[in-house]
Amino acid sequence: MLGRCLPGDKLPSERSMAEQFGVSRTSIREAIRVLVRYGLLEIKRGATGGAIVRDMIGNGVRERMRSFARARKKDYVQLLEFRLVVECAAARLAAVRRNPADLRILREHVRNMDSLFAEAADHAEGLVAIRFYAEDTAFHIAIGKASGNSHMHDTIEELRYKLLLPLSRVVAELDERANDKHCEIVDAIEAGDGNLAEALMRAHIKGSFESVFN
Repeated sequence: MLGRCLPGDKLPSERSMAEQFGVSRTSIREAIRVLVRYGLLEIKRGATGGAIVRDMIGNGVRERMRSFARARKKDYVQLLEFRLVVECAAARLAAVRRNPADLRILREHVRNMDSLFAEAADHAEGLVAIRFYAEDTAFHIAIGKASGNSHMHDTIEELRYKLLLPLSRVVAELDERANDKHCEIVDAIEAGDGNLAEALMRAHIKGSFESVFN
């Protein structure tokens, strides 16, 4: 749901995932069965087969996710409040603590989002929207890392997971405000202006929330 595995991607082998998560291969197989049942994975047979991430826009999954999001709107309001505390503070700290590597990563995510946003305007394809939100997620997590506070980084990653569980799979097209303020936020962080970085992050988070639920 963080977009690290996109539709069409093949998951690692059962053995590799069992080692990664520290569980048995039996547990991995059961997890895959659950994800297949929910329409999130499909199994392809043969030498080049395996567990493949599905396009979650179609096959009725998008509407189920949308209903799930509507039912949890109160929870999303609370998540919005929490994001405004954590992510705005992270942007302020990042303006003070970022290093050249952090800035290179943030600029790369901004370039990728700009390209995907332009591509979505031309084609309005659901997969482009999913790829955009994956970049957006990586951008926000990178700001958490640039803050120099590992707890902020981990919290932002968890917040993005909770937000994207339904939302990145219900939006078939990007809202016109989806790419607002990303570049300006990085400019403020690079300039070391914590006040401006915080204010821009606040405006960005509020705008994104309003565009989705309107």
